[in-house]
Amino acid sequence: MFETLSSILPLDIASTLSPLIFAITIVLLSDESHRKAKLTAFFIGSLIVGIIITSIGFNLGQKTLAGGKQSNISSIADLIIGVFFIFFAIKSLLSKERKVHIQDYQQGRKILKWFGIGIIVNATNFDALFLNLTAAKEVGIAGLSLTVKTFFLCLNLLFFTLPISFPIVLYIIFPVVATRILARINRFLFKYCKYIIAVMFILLAIIFLERGLVFFL
Repeated sequence: MFETLSSILPLDIASTLSPLIFAITIVLLSDESHRKAKLTAFFIGSLIVGIIITSIGFNLGQKTLAGGKQSNISSIADLIIGVFFIFFAIKSLLSKERKVHIQDYQQGRKILKWFGIGIIVNATNFDALFLNLTAAKEVGIAGLSLTVKTFFLCLNLLFFTLPISFPIVLYIIFPVVATRILARINRFLFKYCKYIIAVMFILLAIIFLERGLVFFL
C-alpha cells in the first residue's frame, strides 16, 4: 500500500502544476457575474476529464496486472512511459506559458460555455493528463484491495482538479487575503513552473526507465 502511495504521489503532485487552469480559476474568482455557476461548470468539466483519463489508466494497469509484481508487459510499459517523460521534459523547457487576459474569460454568462472550457482546457493539458494516466495505471497494477484502489483513484482525481479547487477553497476560507496570495502563486507558476515540471519529468523518467530496464537485465 505504502509502496503504491509513494509511486503515485510524485505523479499526482506534478499533475497539479497547471498554470493556465490555475490562472483561469483566479480570473473567474474575480468575476462578479455568475461567479459560482461558472466555477461550478468549469470544475465539473475538469472533473469529467479527470474521471475519463483515470479510468483509462486504471484499466490499462488492470490489463498488465501481475499480482502487484513486475512483468514483461508492465516493464515494457514502464520503458515507454519513461521515454514519454523525457519527451515532456524537453517539451516543457521549450514551451512558453500562455498568458491569460481577463477580458477573454470575463465575457459571456453562458454556463454551458464554461463547462465546455473546463473540458477543452483540461483535455489539452497533456502533461497533467499523462501524469494522471500513469498514476492511475500504477494503482491498477498494484495488488491491493478494491477499497484501497478506489481511495487512491479518488486521490488522483483530487490532485488533478487541485488547480481549480485549491483557489476556490482558499478564497472561501480567507476571502480578504486570498486574492493577494493567489496572485503571487500565479506569478511564480508562470515564471518557474516549466522548470519545476521539467525536473520532475526527468526524475520520473529515471525511475520508470530504471524499473523497466532492471527487469530485463
